[in-house]
Amino acid sequence: MAAIPIPASHVDLLREPVHAVLTTMQPDGQPQSTLVWADYDGEHVLINTALERQKCRNLRANPRVTLLVIDPRNS
Repeated sequence: MAAIPIPASHVDLLREPVHAVLTTMQPDGQPQSTLVWADYDGEHVLINTALERQKCRNLRANPRVTLLVIDPRNS
């Protein structure tokens, strides 16, 4: 699956590390939403997680996710 580019109109939300809600799919098809730190390296959104966490296992099984970025100026 190809990465989806961040629209230029939204890049300013990721100029500094921010809180975000990462939603992955569990093996039974249920969504799992987790509050995470998100950062942006100019090309990829980076998420901090430990390899043994459920969200990491979910990502390995199914890389499709949603990411809700929380604007620190409007929260």
